[in-house]
Amino acid sequence: MTVHSDEIGRLYCDAHRQARCNVCMMDFEKINAQQEQQAGLTREDTAAELLAEDESNLRAGLKFMEGNKDRSSENYNFHVMKLKEIILKKLSMSEAELEQFRVRLEKCDGKKRANYAALSSVASKVAPSSSGGSVEIDDHFLKELEKLEGNLTTGVKGEELGDKLTCSWCRTVARPEKLSKCGRCKKVSYCGKDCQAKAWKGHKKVCVSRSAQAQAQAQGDAPKRKKLSLTWEQLEAYGMGIPADGKFIELQVIVDETLCRGMRQVMGCRDRDGIIKRIACYNDAQSLPGFEIGKTFKWKNPRFHCFMDGSTGARVEEEDVPNISIRSSYS
Repeated sequence: MTVHSDEIGRLYCDAHRQARCNVCMMDFEKINAQQEQQAGLTREDTAAELLAEDESNLRAGLKFMEGNKDRSSENYNFHVMKLKEIILKKLSMSEAELEQFRVRLEKCDGKKRANYAALSSVASKVAPSSSGGSVEIDDHFLKELEKLEGNLTTGVKGEELGDKLTCSWCRTVARPEKLSKCGRCKKVSYCGKDCQAKAWKGHKKVCVSRSAQAQAQAQGDAPKRKKLSLTWEQLEAYGMGIPADGKFIELQVIVDETLCRGMRQVMGCRDRDGIIKRIACYNDAQSLPGFEIGKTFKWKNPRFHCFMDGSTGARVEEEDVPNISIRSSYS
């Protein structure tokens, strides 16, 4: 497997241009975040955020060892000791630091759950009788995984992924009217002048005027920019039940959460940030044609919803159906 590097040193698998790719078995998300910080494109992680990442990794490690009935090893005891140290450090955190910790921990844990759900879905398809047992990672498994994973950002890399609904410096998510675009390239957005000034040292190295972008595209020297889908977090920023007019969310269908045949269809769908939330069908048919694992779900003018059990995601009503399209991940 070969690796692609962009203009500031971020790494992606060459086959799918993904920072984290289960098919190529590569994960550059942490390295890329550090590259962005070193380049001055975004602020450095706080101590609370780094501690949250440590807790997420420690808990995942403990869960893995417990699954293998390994509770007495030196490694297991080391994980427990480090987790206790983090709990003690949290006692001295301020409210602001605890909120930073909570947000980062939720995101880290969400990505791990989504990754596990994706692998489990493929395992159940490849070996339906495995019942949670081991499954051989062969060419057939990887081919099915590639179908499921899809590729929401095919051919889009580097600064072309500038996210207009997230502050490029502090990573705050907000509605478009609360953020200001870079006046020159229009690719990235900021909370205000303070964040933009802090980011300029790094951003000026990759900031290209709109006219220069258009000229490069006309000459075939640069790819046409792909519109970015909303993430679950960005959709939530619009408010509960408020449509994100003019926007769309594109998701990978990862897991079937429908309770049983004949009941309302509920599917776990993953966004481009790797977070899974559920979509429940409240339309007349209580289901959508082709809404199944391995498909890509696209919804124009979507709305965020909070369900009665406290989980969140989206609720499809009959009037939403014309705005929804479902296709194979590689079509």
